[in-house]
Amino acid sequence: MKYAFIDYENIHSLDNLDLHLYERIFLFLGANQPTIQLSEKFNDELNFTLITIKNIAKNNLDFHIAYYLGKMDMQTDKNIEFCVISKDNGYSGICEFIQNQRNPRKCILLKPSLHDVEEEPVKLIEDKSAKTANINIEQYLEEFQAYISKAKVEHLPRKKDKLCNSIRSQTGIKSLDEKLRQEAVVQVFDALCKQNIIILSGDEFQYPQFDGGMIYLKYEKYLLCRGAKRRPTSLKSLKNDIASKCNIKNDVTKVNAIIQHLVSNKIIKNSSELKIDYLK
Repeated sequence: MKYAFIDYENIHSLDNLDLHLYERIFLFLGANQPTIQLSEKFNDELNFTLITIKNIAKNNLDFHIAYYLGKMDMQTDKNIEFCVISKDNGYSGICEFIQNQRNPRKCILLKPSLHDVEEEPVKLIEDKSAKTANINIEQYLEEFQAYISKAKVEHLPRKKDKLCNSIRSQTGIKSLDEKLRQEAVVQVFDALCKQNIIILSGDEFQYPQFDGGMIYLKYEKYLLCRGAKRRPTSLKSLKNDIASKCNIKNDVTKVNAIIQHLVSNKIIKNSSELKIDYLK
């Protein structure tokens, strides 16, 4: 009588293993093995015990097999032969150990031939640290600045989704894999905001250096530097102050845009005509 202890993580298939020879079959699956490949048909019932390894760790499955070998060695008749089925020579030691006990048991390592078991393709492990190093935010930032400096102002993206698409398509980010692309786009977008290369005005983005939007930042800085008692107290006085300080007395649209910028950046609340509430 024979028991089989199969290292499925190592051999990847149950084909051509003569499973009908074994009274019991202990099948050990690695944490990354959701399926079992079995193309042969069997007329007789096979007695399988499936042991699935939950955690990924070096030699984790090997330790489980060693545990079950010891456990079954204690619980079963010594006339039952143990067969460890694996291409891993590391099991030779424990097989010899079991065979050389005071009350020994025949325990052997069976290595399937290359013709019997299909080799699993070698999996390349991603070096994520190397890929992360390829995210050169400064370079991508320079590339996008070069793009917007050459593009016509009216053609620059104003909505966040279109802006992110442009960051992706107009820089070296497009050559990264999808996950890294998303990460790089977010980092470039954040850098553009921090450096005031883009600013949010209402629900659209402005490009201060390229479409006159620097005026928003100049007035914002001017307003925040003024003491609370020296700031405009009503919406009307704020509009007059903006028009005067920014020299845009005849441009109502731009005055309103600056007010919307102050609201969007939580400097003022949506205020009534009579009173302005400052948040900063």
